[in-house]
Amino acid sequence: MKSFSAKMIKPLTLPVATLLAMTACSKNPESPSSQEQFGSATDRAAIEASIQQDDLFNSQGLDDDGEQSPDYDSGVSKVAEQINTIKFGRRAPFKFESVDIVFDSDTTATATITHSLNGKFFILAKDTSDSNVVGTLYSKDMVNTILRKAKLRKVRDTGNDRRDWRVTAVSGAVASSPNPTITIAELTYENSDGTTLTITDPLSYFMNRETGVPEFRRGDSVKVFVKLTNTNEFPPAPGETALLRYGMDHQFHRARKRLNDEGIYPDAVAGDGTYSGLYRVHGPRWAHRLHHAGVDIIDNGTIYDDVAPYDAVAWSLPYMVRLF
Repeated sequence: MKSFSAKMIKPLTLPVATLLAMTACSKNPESPSSQEQFGSATDRAAIEASIQQDDLFNSQGLDDDGEQSPDYDSGVSKVAEQINTIKFGRRAPFKFESVDIVFDSDTTATATITHSLNGKFFILAKDTSDSNVVGTLYSKDMVNTILRKAKLRKVRDTGNDRRDWRVTAVSGAVASSPNPTITIAELTYENSDGTTLTITDPLSYFMNRETGVPEFRRGDSVKVFVKLTNTNEFPPAPGETALLRYGMDHQFHRARKRLNDEGIYPDAVAGDGTYSGLYRVHGPRWAHRLHHAGVDIIDNGTIYDDVAPYDAVAWSLPYMVRLF
């Protein structure tokens, strides 16, 4: 993996709300806003088309295609006791919703991209009343909003929607259910060569497309640490299930595994609110390839209570896998 620069390692602390808010524009006709000065309808269409076709904004890997084992590599009814879960997972289409564009000049712009992953969260539970029954399938309505930001530059003026505007930098992504009880404070990646990357706000962490996207070699071992809090305390303790998702790409490869806060390697201290885990980098055999990795935190009420609402937060970053 190429070494992270000091600028990349430095945690960022700008609040998400500040980054999502668009700069207020004056209505004074003598002081037109950047929206009025720059950005034709053709430019807006070009930017939207460029973003929709770019794998940098792909978060399809959050969809599990239904109930799955906690670790894998590829009508709700009330019950009298806690669900004894066997498998769980999402099933929903990954859908582009909108892009909000602020033109900084006639050749540069900042975009906030919104996707959705709305559908069902499935839980396959053991049947405690009949040992002959394999399990009971529960489902819950699920809503996820996925945000990512991008910097763009106009590199030519041909009128070709796909070529005129180019993404020059991209932020991390945040996926969230409405009003989540979970707050992620910090996410750290540590490669086997000792280089680290720590972020505290994915939407303010911009990676230059050509030189800033983290790079790994096939077979690298990457440790992941995530600090979080949860105002809900649904059992089993500590109240949430933390998952590592990795290897997500445009071909819809899916892989996930549990993170732990039990002092099991690479976790250092049990019960301190920092979940830890590691994964081995999947790699292409004939070409460099873009993937995504991140953490997916699901409140235990979502998984173990058949009437509790869906409640989850996820952070992710793109990365490149190099052949050499």
